[in-house]
Amino acid sequence: MLRGVEASVTIRRAFLSFDRHSEKDGYPGAKQTGSTVFPSEYQAVIQERVFAVDKRYKAVAFDMDGTLIRGTDSVQYLCSLNGRKDELRQIEKRENSGELSWIEADHLKARLLRGLPRSRISESFDREVPLISGTAECLARIRALGLKTVLLTAGPLDVARALAERLTFDAVCGSEYEVVNGVYMGRISKHLDALGKLAGLADFCRKQRIGLHECIAVGDSASDDEVFRHCGKSIAINYSQALVNRADEYLMTEDLRSILDFIV
Repeated sequence: MLRGVEASVTIRRAFLSFDRHSEKDGYPGAKQTGSTVFPSEYQAVIQERVFAVDKRYKAVAFDMDGTLIRGTDSVQYLCSLNGRKDELRQIEKRENSGELSWIEADHLKARLLRGLPRSRISESFDREVPLISGTAECLARIRALGLKTVLLTAGPLDVARALAERLTFDAVCGSEYEVVNGVYMGRISKHLDALGKLAGLADFCRKQRIGLHECIAVGDSASDDEVFRHCGKSIAINYSQALVNRADEYLMTEDLRSILDFIV
């Protein structure tokens, strides 16, 4: 039986190296564990280490913009659909200079969505919204470990739901933008700030009868600060300076599967 650090390294290598392999692929004695195939010498390590993870953590909460969506964000995407990118850049400049808080900027950006049909999201999402590599595979691995997954965002709930339709989450929380007759009115009716994201996660945990300390949080910016503070583990990915010294783990990566090193 492998012990200590050696066992931890071994199980990580097992998850990252032996997925989708079997005996016919040159691994004699390989056995199926969940959706992953491991050589027989890893079986005792898997039983000792993986199920310990299941007992300690029961859910993983993901931020959306900057964490799962890369190269743009949910509001930029909607403003682009509505032909308001130039005005958006002016607001972003004021936000980046510190003239506006990110919450004030969100409300100004919402005005740029006025007149946009909500149906444009489903028509264009796959073409216009790039996701970080390995998203579907990472979520599948987390679910195979028996953990719940939650999507938390300060961005528009409609975009979060579009993402959730393509992936699998047990709950989705986001800011509610006013829509009348299928058209955006340019106002946010319920904004999910940092405390709002925490409240959304806490409500999910209450319904599932699990504690916040049994959750792992994954995010990149100031809107994740409160969730990071209250969860049992926090992982800052491609993070802004606002999260420096606020997380348990830090990494810069373009493959979401990299976070599995901190989960398994």
